[in-house]
Amino acid sequence: MASCDMDAAATETILEIFCNLDSLSDVFSLSATSWRFRWIWLVHSDYIYRRVGRRSIEGEKHAHALQMAISGNKKVTPNDATTIFHRAEELDCIIEKFDDKVVSKNTCRGKNPVPARWQHRPLTQHRFTLQPYQVAGT
Repeated sequence: MASCDMDAAATETILEIFCNLDSLSDVFSLSATSWRFRWIWLVHSDYIYRRVGRRSIEGEKHAHALQMAISGNKKVTPNDATTIFHRAEELDCIIEKFDDKVVSKNTCRGKNPVPARWQHRPLTQHRFTLQPYQVAGT
């Protein structure tokens, strides 16, 4: 049985694996598995982020613009990607708390569940997500 040594694979192949991951969390996990994967992430972080971050972070355009304004970088560094990722996670937690404390407590004449008209619609959820970035001026 032949062994598979991913450290011997071409950089382009590993880069394509990174770019096809579902989330930045997966990117961070893969980059922690070997020194070579870590090096590829460090060198190609802007390219990988643009492929993975855009499809895995709600409001990524605004999150990216805010981070670039704060850091002054033209390309996404590993630190920028980490900051954007953590900021998006914090925002998800805020939305969950809002849903738990405000939306779920609203009843119509003492009846549950929450009426459909009060539940988040996709557009409302998107606006709620973008608001902190827009307030920051991006």
